[in-house]
Amino acid sequence: MMKQLSIQRNRLVSLVSFLVFCFLIAGCNKKITRKPEKDFIYIGTFSNRGSKGIYVFRFDRKTGKLRFVQATTHEKSPSFVTITPNKKYLYAGCRGGIPPNKKWGSVVAYRINQKSGKLSYLNVRPAYGPGSCFVDTSPNGKMVFVANYVGGDLAAYKIENNGMLSQVTDTIIHQGHGVNPARQAHPHVHSTVPSPNGKYVYASDLGTDKIYTYIVDYQNGSLTPGKPPFIKTKPGDGPRHLVFTNSSKYAYSVHEMGSSVTAYRYDAQNGSLHFIKRYSTLPKDYQGKNKAAEIHLGPKDKFLYVSNRGDNSLAIFKINKNDGKLTRIDIQKTHGDFPRNFIVDPLGNYVIVANRHSDNLVVFKRNQKTGLLTYTGEQVKVPVPVCVKWIRLS
Repeated sequence: MMKQLSIQRNRLVSLVSFLVFCFLIAGCNKKITRKPEKDFIYIGTFSNRGSKGIYVFRFDRKTGKLRFVQATTHEKSPSFVTITPNKKYLYAGCRGGIPPNKKWGSVVAYRINQKSGKLSYLNVRPAYGPGSCFVDTSPNGKMVFVANYVGGDLAAYKIENNGMLSQVTDTIIHQGHGVNPARQAHPHVHSTVPSPNGKYVYASDLGTDKIYTYIVDYQNGSLTPGKPPFIKTKPGDGPRHLVFTNSSKYAYSVHEMGSSVTAYRYDAQNGSLHFIKRYSTLPKDYQGKNKAAEIHLGPKDKFLYVSNRGDNSLAIFKINKNDGKLTRIDIQKTHGDFPRNFIVDPLGNYVIVANRHSDNLVVFKRNQKTGLLTYTGEQVKVPVPVCVKWIRLS
């Protein structure tokens, strides 16, 4: 009797084990369904030549095509845009002003629809300085920083829980001049870029040939000078924009007037920048006028891209991860006039260039191994494109 019970028990255990095995196999073979991610492109513009405001396009990753989604109605040149890390809000620095001083620029806030990518207006704040030309968001999504080129100053704002901008929490006006009386008679703050850890904001001042460092106080929304408070660039170079590698080891600054890019070693502890080397962004035989503009890294810190307005090209550099030095490997024409801005696909497969004078966005395929670009033939018309941002929504 006991032997029979033991046999039956063993058979039952075997049956249960078999059923569990079949269940696990079925679970492993079952496909995990995930919502496909959607790519959206946001373009800030100047309000002329028929431009309506900020343009939104859907990007088809398979075909490399752009499909129009929306154009906001905003007549105040919402030129430079930034998107919060959570991808819920977009902010634009505008050349046009609002009360109490319409000579100042302004900053406008939008909510991003997570399904359609469309923008809905939230609020607008004065920029407390004329010529607003750049806006960026802190890595923690709590603050926005604005650069005012004409006023030579910068402003800071907190981001409210609903995405709206607070009243201004701090403003700083630079003093001084550079060696070029035509372009550098006064300070011209051209960008306000947060450090990767969010502790600092770097204000590149074209007018004084300095990159200023500010310590961010998120509780009060205030900025205080770093130690050291700035680093000098080559006289007459005109620093414009700054980028940091994902590794937080290096920073690269594009200089508009000198058509150059400078490599720096970045100290994340105290925020200091240490000069490595300066490089030209132009072909050796180029003789015409040129203004370097935008600068971006590939997603894996292997390659650096800089746009040339005049040569109408992107200079492509390979990055030495051991010392941060650059080697220029190519000059890619942008198939348009005056490439003020461009963006690298977050996945690294494409680059989209905004040619301001020819009113076109141009799509390039990017080789992730070599960093080189290939024109896809895809172009769309956008009046006076100034800035391009790219997000992926699920």
